[in-house]
Amino acid sequence: MNKLISHITSWVNGASTFKIGILFVVISLIFYANTLNNGYSLDDEFIYTSNPIATNGLSSLSKIFTQASFDYGSSQYGYRPMAVLSFAIENQLFGINATVSHLVNLLLYVFSTLLFFLVLQVLFLKEDRVYLFLSALFFLVLPIHSEIVNNVKCRDELLMLFFGLWSVYFWLKDANRFKSIFLGLLFLVASILSKKTGYLFLGIIPLAVFFKTEGSWKKSFISLGFMVIPAVLFRLITKQFKEGKGKRVYEFVENPLYGGEIAYDRFTIILESNWFYLKNLIFPTEFISYYGFNTLAISGYRPILFVGVIIALALIILSLRVFKEQKVYLFGLIVLLVGLFPFLNIVTPMVGIVAERFATIASMGFCVFLVFGFLTLARRFKLQKATTYLFSFIVLYSVAYLPVIWSRNTEWESKLSVMEADLQKTPENVVLSSNLASNYSSMLSKTNTPQQRIAYGKRIIDLTEEANALYPIAENYFLLGSTQYIVFKDFKAAEKNLLQAHNMNVVHFGTLYNLANMYKEVNKAKESVQYLKLLLKEYPKSIASYGMLAQQLAEQGKFEEALEFTQSGINQNGEQYELVLSMGNIYYMQRDAKNAILWYKKVMAQQPNNDEINGRLIRLLQYNPNLR
Repeated sequence: MNKLISHITSWVNGASTFKIGILFVVISLIFYANTLNNGYSLDDEFIYTSNPIATNGLSSLSKIFTQASFDYGSSQYGYRPMAVLSFAIENQLFGINATVSHLVNLLLYVFSTLLFFLVLQVLFLKEDRVYLFLSALFFLVLPIHSEIVNNVKCRDELLMLFFGLWSVYFWLKDANRFKSIFLGLLFLVASILSKKTGYLFLGIIPLAVFFKTEGSWKKSFISLGFMVIPAVLFRLITKQFKEGKGKRVYEFVENPLYGGEIAYDRFTIILESNWFYLKNLIFPTEFISYYGFNTLAISGYRPILFVGVIIALALIILSLRVFKEQKVYLFGLIVLLVGLFPFLNIVTPMVGIVAERFATIASMGFCVFLVFGFLTLARRFKLQKATTYLFSFIVLYSVAYLPVIWSRNTEWESKLSVMEADLQKTPENVVLSSNLASNYSSMLSKTNTPQQRIAYGKRIIDLTEEANALYPIAENYFLLGSTQYIVFKDFKAAEKNLLQAHNMNVVHFGTLYNLANMYKEVNKAKESVQYLKLLLKEYPKSIASYGMLAQQLAEQGKFEEALEFTQSGINQNGEQYELVLSMGNIYYMQRDAKNAILWYKKVMAQQPNNDEINGRLIRLLQYNPNLR
């Protein structure tokens, strides 16, 4: 065993960066090659596959930097232009191709690991290269990183890390040259434009300079002063982009700290968050794509939480006691603590409360701390074969978690597969239940099989009823009522749940639209018209709704009101086909031949193959030859 380790250490010390990179590629493929078989999954459509500024390739280049990055249909928000740009380039070259998207994520992960190794080499020139290699190797195989590799949407996290590490590398390599400083600042801005988590590098760079210069406060503070530049640049850039169609509204089910009707203890949430990261950094028991309400305790104190408190306090005290020693493990410890702090729900509530991807930067510090912390203890207690023990631990750890990561990769095959798998682990997960029901609902229109529609419908009802029993939200009542109406034609139950959804969210498009359609179907024209008017007040671009409203008003003999609403639609949207047709139909029902002919001619100009309208137009002209 010792001879084998000796050969490995000799190879690592003499290997070129290229060879180390090839090794990292091979190891990453062992762990993540089966992700290349996966399709697009959770939230991938919001930042890429259904996001027009990404799917238009480089033709939307200016919009990428001047518009919000996430498109949720009814609202657009978030600003991560570098991530969207990467998808636009990918789309320009390959189109929408899930295999390519997963391959890019995997390569970014490998290159970031290699950059991490290069940064450590530049930062700690006097340290044995083998231990720097082991720190990077441990980072590569950490199971907590499975989310950022598998989830295409996490391209923003990977780019933030990739550009941030380049920034540290150039800053440390030659901080006295203008070129290095310029490139360091440029990559730092790119990191923040990938995801705002890149702000953490504003602190990591001065810290790295402090260790690189063996405790020079002056150079560290000078570097800190330079960090104002990317922060100001980011603020100036974000002030120029358009806010989009709305701000994101955060709900209690995403994090109780956003407010709700159920009592919670903020200190419990902080302690739960702390334990989550400490536990999952090294010995994760399960992976969940989304946590949120009811997956972690929000009140009370489990005994294990105090173990997390003791560990955290011990780490903080240790960092304070040995700060002057400038040990390598201390650098890792500080990066670990600083990297975790923003995500503990102490200052800002985090979406989902916790997430594996939030620990990306902290995990680098963790790996350095574990390797060099063990090495420091081994030297202090004169433990022989420290290198052998470290190698053995990382190899055994990798082998133990390899099937776990393989299995998790398979769960990420699609949105449905990952949410179904995660819901089995957290059956009282309100957000996952709601999102899964929403995805089954979107699939209803894609299947022509009655049996499949009924199966999807039953699954939607089960999921929404279970979620509402835990914490009722408008979206679930909407999905429940819509399914009861569309799939099962249970009008009584549908009316009850859709009205409840409307009471909780009076401007929800789907709720208003389905109420209007349902009341029309059961011949309650008055109620249908009422909800159509409410809908068009909030969504004046809903062209189809104008036609439905005009038809019902005309059938009631309210021709002038029907014309008024349709004309309003034309004023808002131009002479769209549905609106032009609606105008012709209203005049036709009103027996106004002159205007009916005028608008029907416009209809035929847009769709000359409309036989029904063509027949009406011929008859009108036959009976009114003077209007030819």
